[in-house]
Amino acid sequence: MLGIAVPLVMILVWWGVWGNHGKVKSVSETTAVVIRDEGHTCLMRVATGEEVRVFRPANLREGMTVRVTRTEYRGGELRFDLITAAASRP
Repeated sequence: MLGIAVPLVMILVWWGVWGNHGKVKSVSETTAVVIRDEGHTCLMRVATGEEVRVFRPANLREGMTVRVTRTEYRGGELRFDLITAAASRP
């Protein structure tokens, strides 16, 4: 029982700290171009001109255009999440 409780509590604490971004102000879909592969992440330039890092799936390559969601929270935080990994190839 303790073997299950300890990891569960750790996950709940992590989710409470990192998973709570406040109230969502807006969510939109946009495109981004992969600028640089950085191992587990990649640097992308979003259609709005912002440069962001996202966790990189194995099939992304520099120059690819991908679809992302842009979530803006009331506190001003922005979050970008990959929707597809291959909208186009260079």
